[in-house]
Amino acid sequence: MQSPGPQQHAGGEQACEPTAEPSCTAALGQLCRASSCDLYDTLFLHGPIAILEEDWTGPWRAVQRVLAGGVQDFDDFLGRNPSFITEVRREHRVLDANLAALQLFGLTLDDKADFLAHAAELLPANPDSNGRVLKAFATGARSAEGERLLKQGPDQYVPILWRTLIPPPDGDFSRLLFYAVDVTALKRAQEELVTTQGELARASKIAMVGEMTASIAHEINQPLGAIRLFADTALRWLDRSVPSIDRARRSLSEVAANAERASRIVQRVRNLVRHEPPATQRLALRPAVLDVFALLARDARKARAQLICTLPDTLPDIAAEQTQLQQVLVNLFSNALQAMGHAATPAARLEVHGQPADNGQLLVIVEDNGPGLSKEASERLFAPFYSTKTDGMGLGLSICRSIVEAHGGRITAGHRPDGLPGARFTFSLPLAA
Repeated sequence: MQSPGPQQHAGGEQACEPTAEPSCTAALGQLCRASSCDLYDTLFLHGPIAILEEDWTGPWRAVQRVLAGGVQDFDDFLGRNPSFITEVRREHRVLDANLAALQLFGLTLDDKADFLAHAAELLPANPDSNGRVLKAFATGARSAEGERLLKQGPDQYVPILWRTLIPPPDGDFSRLLFYAVDVTALKRAQEELVTTQGELARASKIAMVGEMTASIAHEINQPLGAIRLFADTALRWLDRSVPSIDRARRSLSEVAANAERASRIVQRVRNLVRHEPPATQRLALRPAVLDVFALLARDARKARAQLICTLPDTLPDIAAEQTQLQQVLVNLFSNALQAMGHAATPAARLEVHGQPADNGQLLVIVEDNGPGLSKEASERLFAPFYSTKTDGMGLGLSICRSIVEAHGGRITAGHRPDGLPGARFTFSLPLAA
């Protein structure tokens, strides 16, 4: 019977198979070897990423012996046996290297044989990098990665990032591929970034001094104005034909109180700039609001505005620094009164409400029926040096936010929820323990 000839594909081409004639088998072998050489040359030898082929069978077996001996914490074992890495590395071999890997050492393909012969010297044991591979062996991790320096010359080193895939426990540890990337440019960029950050930090300190100066000037404006008002009042009581000593004394007491308040404000602004936490105390919110109402009574009359506090006496106390709380209230109330005064708001009203929140804080709501906030103002209101007033410094609300957030609270601004004209500011402060 005639022996079968070569099979044919659907396209009509003939295909070789193991039972074919010797000439066809030889041709297939040559084709496979040629294809394998092409793949090796294209994917490995001249690949764009540095690749080292390494035999880690010996180190892997050493790790397994350690684990079989009862060691459960391999990290602790390496810490107590620092020489273990150097010892097992003697059983490690570099089998092959592509052109990109050789170039990391300043070599070419012509130097490959010499490199492989001296790989143990060019790639000495490294506790960090080698330790990562050994730990992956111990834990069963399927990959390992890290950083190390490669010596390229007498005083020249190349920083690299490397990564390798780890076979399963029953896999082949004799041909691990290590991929490496030269990160010299990245390290240089990081160093430049650190330098730039240092320069920015110095510039920020200079800006901080300017901001602190502007903040102090803005914040002490209120107590200085009060000092002048009460001092003038005291002089008028004394200049009368029959001086009123008691009334003059009360006015001078207010001068002293506002001078002390100005001093506390300066200290408080310094603490804010230093990011020091506020020294809180147990405070009742309603009396604090009424005190500020009394302080701003003249501004309220000028704006023809009614000051309304709906806070009940039974409201839980808060944990806050008294002067800082007062500054938040003064800023919010003053802004509302100025906005309503400039807009000549009819029947102007400033209302303060409050209620406990679910997160252990007290929610404070400040509403007015003035012109309200524009879209731009709503988005930038708390940014430093942004102001809707032509003569404003743009620091009041920024300082309010800093104070509230330093207390662990949050402040927001928006329109009144009832749809009527006006602005609504809401901030939270922690309840006293």
